[in-house]
Order: sequence, then C-alpha cells, then structure tokens
Amino acid sequence: MHTDHRAYSRISGGDAIVICVHGIQGSPEQFRDLVSAIPECMDYMCVLLPGHGGAIGDFRRSGVRDWTAYFAALCDDLRGRYAKIYFAGHSMGCLIGIDAAARGAIDFEGMLLIACPLKIWPNFKYPAMGIKALKDRNSTDVHVRAIQAACSLEMRNPVGLLTCVKPYIGLFVLMARANRHIGNLNTNVCMIQSDGDEIVSMRSVRIAAANRNIKTVIVPDSGHFYYSPEAKAIIRNEFRALIAEI
Repeated sequence: MHTDHRAYSRISGGDAIVICVHGIQGSPEQFRDLVSAIPECMDYMCVLLPGHGGAIGDFRRSGVRDWTAYFAALCDDLRGRYAKIYFAGHSMGCLIGIDAAARGAIDFEGMLLIACPLKIWPNFKYPAMGIKALKDRNSTDVHVRAIQAACSLEMRNPVGLLTCVKPYIGLFVLMARANRHIGNLNTNVCMIQSDGDEIVSMRSVRIAAANRNIKTVIVPDSGHFYYSPEAKAIIRNEFRALIAEI
C-alpha cells in the first residue's frame, strides 16, 4: 500500500465528526484541502475503501457489497460515539453516502457531495487523460497531475482496468440507487459540480436541484479531479456554512 493513500483521521473526543469517502480508484488524500476547513472542536475521518490503496488485483475483487458493508459498519460504530455526524464525498463516495442515508444506516446532519455522478457523459477526454497520467509521470498538465495524485491503485498499464468488471458494475449499481433516492434526502446537502467535469454530466445537478434540501454550486476552471484555487476556496466556504452550527 502507498503510504500516501492510507486512511487518516483526527479524533479528539468531541461530539461531532465528518466522514470523508473517496471515489472509485480514489484516495483519502483528495480531502486534505477540505479538512483544513474543519474547526478544531470537530473530528474527522478520511477512509480508504476496500480494494483501494494497493494492487489492482485487490481492486478487481472488490465491489458494492464490500464498500457498503464497510461503510455501514463504520456508521454503526460512529453513531454510538457522536451526537452529530457529517458526510463529505467525492464521486462514487457521494453515492455510498446517499445509499447509507437512504437505507437508514445513519442520519447525517449535513452532506457535501463533490462531483456526484448521478449521470455521466460518455467521452474520450477522460480515458485519454487517464492513459497520459499513467504514461507521463512528468506531465505539467494540472488535470493529469490531479488524476495521478488521486489514484490509489498500483498499476502500470491501463489495460489492467479492463479486467475490473466487478467494481465498475458496483459503481453503476450505486448510481442507480442514488438516482432513486436523491429526491428523498431530508438533510441539508450541498452539491459541488465543476464547470469542466470530464465524467459527471450537468444533468446530475438538474436532478439534484429538484430536492429543495439540496443546494447546487458550480465551481470554475475545474474538472473531476482538479480544482482551481478559486474552486477550492468556494468548497471550503460552502462546507463551513454546512457545519456552521458547530
């Protein structure tokens, strides 16, 4: 396992916590900027999902049952320790949070959903960038470098991903569930969408906006993994507003 992709947390014995969940192939490292906005009186936990942070063979064997069971067990533990539990997710991590809330596994005080893939749009841009991320370790493209930093899988050849049927089926299962349940979320939710997301369609924002509990925010000059300094500042401020009563 890459040390840089290990789970990390701050547990100080407070009565509120934020759970941060990354997306498919992702990493807890994606939340470093966000957790800098969490007040000292509040705990946080940035998890590493099963099948991530190691060899592609481990990823290949993981799937929706592994991820949701892991998260449900975590929620069971935290419910007995914290009065208030907040959620922050990126990409598939958002779907895992929505699924847990819909099944009654946990009642979140608030949810921050970043690049939530209710709908994705087929294109060649992201696959091309993904291949470049593997082949060009010295790339100066900020979007490519962000993909490299976010990917927690050990792999040298993108062809290996073609054998990872189970996790990608799991992703689409979670997308279908989230589309059924997004309208029923009854907590305060902020959904962040990049203006240049290479994967998530703007239709995701339109679907979510039908729920009056969901505030949608479009951030500038950003993609699915790369967020501009202005976008990061907006995300931090929206998150601070979400947890303002702490």
